[in-house]
Amino acid sequence: MMYNFCMKNDKLKTGISSYNSKDLKRDLDRYLKNKELYMTRDEIKKNFKENYVLGKLNIENLKSNFNDKLISISNFDIARILEKHCLEMTRDELHLIFDTIKNPNVILEMDDRKESSVMIYKNIPDKDNRFMEMIIIERENGECIIHYMKTSKRRKNKKELEYNVLYKFD
Repeated sequence: MMYNFCMKNDKLKTGISSYNSKDLKRDLDRYLKNKELYMTRDEIKKNFKENYVLGKLNIENLKSNFNDKLISISNFDIARILEKHCLEMTRDELHLIFDTIKNPNVILEMDDRKESSVMIYKNIPDKDNRFMEMIIIERENGECIIHYMKTSKRRKNKKELEYNVLYKFD
């Protein structure tokens, strides 16, 4: 089953034109403050707008379909990420989702998937061996984050050997 919640341009389904990262930060904070221990994916999803536009990957000389295109995340994907990984991440680590797009450390091309996709790593400040891992896929109506979690330097290094490195900044 394919979920098509992402937008291809600056216009959201609501007609608002702009990135709404502040809205997502606010909604994440409100969710974390009020969440119950066990919530279903649908219960989590109700805490968020249908879609958030987070910004663009804008890396000079990056040869990728994703460069300079808007990246967004749907409430379905947020709920799935929080359901699986919320207890593993702090509030500040969740908020790194924006910096992961703006200032990635590593971008890998995932050529083993049928969709065009990239894996992005961002180091976690003050944690030398920990990174945030994000996967972005290209869907019919835009680029969308489908995966976001905390991971180890060891896993990142393994993925760098497994996939084509498009960008690296240490």
